[in-house]
Order: sequence, then structure tokens, then C-alpha cells
Amino acid sequence: MYTRISKVKYAGKTYRYLRIVESIWRKGKVIQRVIANLGDINLIDKDNLYHLSVSLARYAGKKPLSIEELESVSALHYGEILLTKAIWDSLHFESILKSALSLKKKIKLDYPLCVFIMLVNRLIAPKSKLAITKWQERIYIEKDTKPKYQHFLRTLNYLAKSKEKIEESLFSRLTDLFSLKLNIIFYDLTSTYFEGKSCPLAKFGYSRDRLPDKKQIVLGLLVTDEGLPIAHQVYNGNLSDKTTLKATIDTLKKRFQIKPLRKRNSDEVKNILKTTSRNYTILSNILHFKEVVSKDIRYLICKNPQKQRDDRIFRDNLIKIVSVEFMQLSKRIDAQSKLKKAAEILALKKAKRYFVIGIDKQNNFFWNLNEEAISYEKELDGVYILKTNVQDISAYEVVKAYKNLCQVEDAFREIKDFLKLRPIYHYSPTRVKGHVMVCVLAYLIEKLLEKSLKEANLPFSPREALDYLSTLRLVENKLAGRHLLCVTTPSQEHRQILKSVGIPKIQKIFQK
Repeated sequence: MYTRISKVKYAGKTYRYLRIVESIWRKGKVIQRVIANLGDINLIDKDNLYHLSVSLARYAGKKPLSIEELESVSALHYGEILLTKAIWDSLHFESILKSALSLKKKIKLDYPLCVFIMLVNRLIAPKSKLAITKWQERIYIEKDTKPKYQHFLRTLNYLAKSKEKIEESLFSRLTDLFSLKLNIIFYDLTSTYFEGKSCPLAKFGYSRDRLPDKKQIVLGLLVTDEGLPIAHQVYNGNLSDKTTLKATIDTLKKRFQIKPLRKRNSDEVKNILKTTSRNYTILSNILHFKEVVSKDIRYLICKNPQKQRDDRIFRDNLIKIVSVEFMQLSKRIDAQSKLKKAAEILALKKAKRYFVIGIDKQNNFFWNLNEEAISYEKELDGVYILKTNVQDISAYEVVKAYKNLCQVEDAFREIKDFLKLRPIYHYSPTRVKGHVMVCVLAYLIEKLLEKSLKEANLPFSPREALDYLSTLRLVENKLAGRHLLCVTTPSQEHRQILKSVGIPKIQKIFQK
């Protein structure tokens, strides 16, 4: 039985009657039979109608529901979870992890769940692994299991040990999804410092954080010309660009069979810069370029005015720091000791090329700025050299692809800022590498979100999209002994963003 509104026309007017009907089978057909006619719906007293429904519920052995009994228990993050899960599923992330981690045995720990929770946390509210154990209570996860602190730590270990398998599987999946054209691969380095002194990876080196007096690790990242990260490597903090570049080239050739590579700070730079006096072509306010051809090799000299300014500021600050330390060398130590100490300072700060130090004829320690070297360094501020043997694309196309280097450099800032690479709480090298991998994987999801938003012509950055979705919550309600999970009413922005990642419809109510 059910209720139905029937329309009846009489004397030029239409009346709407509320009736109780039932469906019956008669002569091979289903027909509706009126059991009771409750009258014109516009004339029925609404309170009387409600009391009637309460009385009928008693005869059915059901307790009538009352709004006073409704209890809202919690409002869980839901929009960001939906979005991340959609991208996670499109990458076949769970099966990739299970395969890479060789989860063939009966292992109680759900590693994919731990990775998913850490990725979501990196994207929306970066916290320490210990803090995540409490934070996860604020998000909606379909599984009832809640990982413990030690589970997250064990997962970091497994991620670090399975890094190459995971990267190769993701690379293959990304190629299937987007038909990646890997004519040009960008490589760059960043560093991040440690406050503590316990991690064996932490060493003094060239600080991109502008903190040469702190130990650090170095992170190398390989990305496509669209900014999608395909591989990364964590190095000791004292490794040079040249060392990591060679290791990266070897990795590319072995794992991905990729040859073209953006190359920076090579020994060829000085010679290439001397071979042309042509003016730069302005591609944008952040990228100028000019081409030099030598035999079958094309060199694109690129300059980023913004980075040119940053390089100058960093060098000026470094020179000031070293100069102050030189002036503070104790007067109580002899000239040879001062010279040795000064050499140690220059080595530690990576500032040897900016200074001339020595002992004069009067056996006094002296130091001066190397003005010639500083002048030449100014010419290199913000300058990069692209080297390629590709002949079938124009210089403009090569350099336009290089424009994404600015995105790569932004990627490092985002990894350390938006994804909160720092602070690093771990001292175990394996867990540090696992932590970095979580950050890079989260950055991959963020870049794929950016790609989806652009393809859908939506005017949102990934950060704005995540902020919008933070208001789409799943409210847990208790009513008449049942747990109902109700999604807050989605806005137009919510629907557009979720549709861009393949979620056309949002389920409104779940029963727990």
C-alpha cells in the first residue's frame, strides 16, 4: 500500500485528493485499487495527517520517528576524500601497491589504506605520523579499520624499499592514461634542512633554503613537460648537482629508456655563453632564450629574470655571512690557523669562488672578494642551458616546453610548502625516504587534479578546488537506533570539481 494524489476536474476546477491505494493483479494486469479516500489535500489539517501516520506506525509495530530524537554525532571531511579516491582509482594505485609490496602472504596490516590516509593528509592537513592517528577520525574512510602509529611507520619502510617498482608501475599507468610524449624530461634539485642531527642522510651542502649553516638532504625530481613527476631520488645533503645529474641520467636510460634531458650547471656553460652575442628572444616575462648550434647539438640559452634576482640575493647574502665570519676570526690564533679556519668556512658554505684568502709577506691572514669571479657569476644568474639533439622541433617549441621548468621549481616550493615536506620528524634514512615518497605521490595527485581542472575549463587551482571541497561533509546522524551518514548539500562548485575527476553524481545518504 502507498499514498497517491489523484486529480479530479469538476465544474471547471481541478481538485487534488489524497488516497491510500494498493496494487493488485486482475485479468493479467496490475491495477490500483483505492482503499481509502482522505479528501482534498488542500483541506486536510496537516497536524491531523501527522497524528494519523503516528497511529498507523503503532499498528505496524514501529516506533514513530521524532525530529527531537535526531542526534548529529560528527561532520567528517568527505569532498577531498571523494576526489583523492577518484584519482587514486584511476591510477590503479591499490593494485600497484599490492603488487610492488608483494602482498601475497596473509598480512594483517592494510598498507594501501595507510598510504591513502597519508596522501590525503599531505593534501589537506599535513601532520606528523603520530598526529595522523587522531586526525584520521575526522575523515570518512569506508573501512572501519583505523591504522595505528606503528602501522604508518612500517608503511614508510615498505614504500622506501619498493620505490622503484611503484614508480615504474605508475609511469606505465600514466603512459596508458595520457599517452605521454617524453621528448623532454625536466630534472631539478631541491634541498630541505633538518633541525635535529640524528639522520645519517643529513649533511652540510649547497642550501636552496638559504640556510647554509644547517644540515640537509637533497631531493632530485624528474617530471614530464606537463609537470607530472615520474621519478625521484633522495641524496645525502652534500652531493653536488653534477653527481646527482649523472646518477639520474643512468637511471633514466636503464628504467625508462629516455635520452633527452634538461641539463644545468654543466662544464659547457662558459663556452656556450661565449659563442654568441645575440639578444634574447622574450617568450614571457619569466623566460627569455637564444639558440646556439654546434655540430649536431642544439643549445638553448634560457634566462629567468625572477630566478636571476633570487640568485643575486642569495649570493649577496652568502657573501655577507662569510664576510662576518671572517671578521670574527679570533685575534688570539695565528695566521695559519686563521687560514685553515677560513678555508673550512668557504668549503662549508660553498663560497670558495667568491673569495681570495691567504697570508701576506708580514705573515698576516688576509681575505678579499674575488670581484672577477663575482662579475662572471652575475652573468650566470638565472641562466640555464638546454642541450638537445632533437632536430625536428623548433627552438620555440623546445623553449616553450622549458617554460614548465618554472612549474618544476614551483613544484619544489609546493612540496616543501603546500605538501609540507618539512618538518621531517624521522631520523631513520628509510623512513625519511618513505616520507619524501608520500610527499611526491601526493604532489602527483595534485598535478593530475590540476590537469583535470584545466581540461574541464574550470577556473580553479588545485588548492582552491580542495578548499571548496573541504565544505562538503558527511554528517553522521543517529535516529531510532540507526546510524545515517548524510552528505551536506553539494554546491555547483562541488559538482563541477568532482565531475572533472570522473564523479558525475554524489550519493546523498549511507546507512552505517
